[in-house]
Amino acid sequence: MYIAGIALYVAWFLLAILKISNQPQNRKFSYKKAFFGSKLWFTNLRNLMLLASLYLIFVFAPLKTVFLLLLLSLAILLLLSLRNFFSLIANPYVDLLIVLSSAVLLIVLSTLTLKL
Repeated sequence: MYIAGIALYVAWFLLAILKISNQPQNRKFSYKKAFFGSKLWFTNLRNLMLLASLYLIFVFAPLKTVFLLLLLSLAILLLLSLRNFFSLIANPYVDLLIVLSSAVLLIVLSTLTLKL
């Protein structure tokens, strides 16, 4: 059952990356619009897909799988925010905040994953 959740999460993440690449590549770029859309959360199909996938993952998946999925997602987010920072896309302070928080969370999650 958790494999369906992982598949939904990967599909949501790929849709978010596609949305990031299709947004205007200027300072008006918004991570909120890229990941969650501009509609209300319950009318956006992507948000409902994310909620369903997170429910399936957190209820049915082993803890190590959850940590590894979060590690992969944080690594991709770190790379995307670094690309946006060096390409002068979006607010540079937001990009730096995302880079720093992703790096810290990657370190914490990797140590937790290694202890499991």
